Amino acid sequence: MTMVAEPRDRDGTIEGGSWEDAILRGDLRQTLGLKTQDLVFGLRIAHAHQERGDLAGALRLFGALVLCDPTDPQFQHGLAQCGLAAGHFALAVQAASAMIASDPRSPAGFLISGLGCAGLGEREAAREDLDHAAQLAREMGDVTVLKSAERALAALADRTALD
Repeated sequence: MTMVAEPRDRDGTIEGGSWEDAILRGDLRQTLGLKTQDLVFGLRIAHAHQERGDLAGALRLFGALVLCDPTDPQFQHGLAQCGLAAGHFALAVQAASAMIASDPRSPAGFLISGLGCAGLGEREAAREDLDHAAQLAREMGDVTVLKSAERALAALADRTALD
């Protein structure tokens, strides 16, 4: 059985304002009374949806998690990866930008941003982000991100050569 929080009043208001106000203030999590373990459980469910190919369901869950705690890099990372997998490149770039803002030395945000930019046809921005992802991955010893960035850069160069 799924529990859904309902507005206290029929007009969509809650104590302290509306649901929209709670989202805009960034305190939806507190308004709903959610604890960290609740959100971690939601993250597991979102990943499970993504793993079984339910990208729409996973996107909804990752989006809800980001609304509950927009500063959590795991939630932004999940939203960015899922957006990329679903072909929602602008969403992926936006979530990757939040990842980069929270940790500018992490190569994963630049990788996802570069892939999203490539999907949007923004080749120069893609190349810049992918180059930066590769550089940071080398510095951090992140072989997985480094290989992904190098493959994406090679594919981008091949596409550019064909034009």
